[in-house]
Amino acid sequence: RYPSNYRQHSNARDPLELGQLYALPGHTGSGIGAQLMDWALEQAREGGHDAVLLSVYAENYGAQRFYQRYGFSKIADITFQ
Repeated sequence: RYPSNYRQHSNARDPLELGQLYALPGHTGSGIGAQLMDWALEQAREGGHDAVLLSVYAENYGAQRFYQRYGFSKIADITFQ
């Protein structure tokens, strides 16, 4: 998404937001998430964005580990209504 809904939580000049990267149950661990993430990060680079922002449900520990492998870290707590 551009502009990112989370840009106020970052010092990035021109962040891009990754909105909802999911794999169907039974397909996690198959590499599809990594392929999608690699593509998304390449799109951000090609677009000249200086950051990629995203949100993860606080109790989705598998997704948090996945994003941490790509260098993502928590920058804010956001409440969804």
